[in-house]
Amino acid sequence: MREKSSNSIQKNVFNSNYLQRATSASGEIFGAFRAWPVWIYLSLNDIRTKYRRAALGPLWLVFGIGIALSGMALAWSVIFGVSWREYVPYMISGMLVWQLISGYILQSCDMFTGEFSGLIKSLPAPPIIYALRFVMRGLWLFLHYLPFWVCVAVATGTWPTVESIPYFVLGLFMTLVTALSVSVIVGMMAARFRDLSPAIGALMTPAMMVTPVMWKPEMLGEYGVYAKMNPLTHYVEVLRAPLLGHAPGEESLIAVGVMAAFFSLLAFILYRRYRYTLVLWV
Repeated sequence: MREKSSNSIQKNVFNSNYLQRATSASGEIFGAFRAWPVWIYLSLNDIRTKYRRAALGPLWLVFGIGIALSGMALAWSVIFGVSWREYVPYMISGMLVWQLISGYILQSCDMFTGEFSGLIKSLPAPPIIYALRFVMRGLWLFLHYLPFWVCVAVATGTWPTVESIPYFVLGLFMTLVTALSVSVIVGMMAARFRDLSPAIGALMTPAMMVTPVMWKPEMLGEYGVYAKMNPLTHYVEVLRAPLLGHAPGEESLIAVGVMAAFFSLLAFILYRRYRYTLVLWV
């Protein structure tokens, strides 16, 4: 009964005038953003559906990640020979940010060909609405971890400052812009080239190893400069640094801003070219 109700709600909200196929790609994108209550509601509905009939709901996700990361952080602090009060918040904040970034990259591969495939074939809504719904759902899941981070901050005495909070908001905004753009790019390309999804999945674990998530660039000595050549390093930095109470590096802010603009332009070009062809690929 609930599934039928959810499907009927989706059909009703997608009948909004803002969500009808426009004559231009920019018209579709602006219309989708104007219909923000639609994709925010649907993303929240995805979260409720995921934890239906669970007594603690999303708290199970927090407990699982919290126990695993706490154990890993304490163990690695001994291995690296650093104070646990210094390393635990550094490693846990990095892993929480990595969960957000890697989740967007990996799940965007199946965004159009998986759960949204039936909707794309049966409803007249522009594909960009599914990308907005996908990105918003990832944000809600990321916010689940905030209670766990508060516990870490209490235990280690590492708190965001009034000066660092605006940097966190800015970093999160640029990350979400990039996530939306990358989800469109990867989602469309993975729908066209099905080998792309397993290829990205195989690359994500090595990518985490070469990104300073569990280690610090200064641990590499003179080779630490190579860590800054990794674009993922800057995305981790702009979100982790404010959580640790200081501003991210200027070069990281500039790098993330430039990459967000570049991916947005590339996503728009691909969306304008293939938005009508997508239904044939899914």
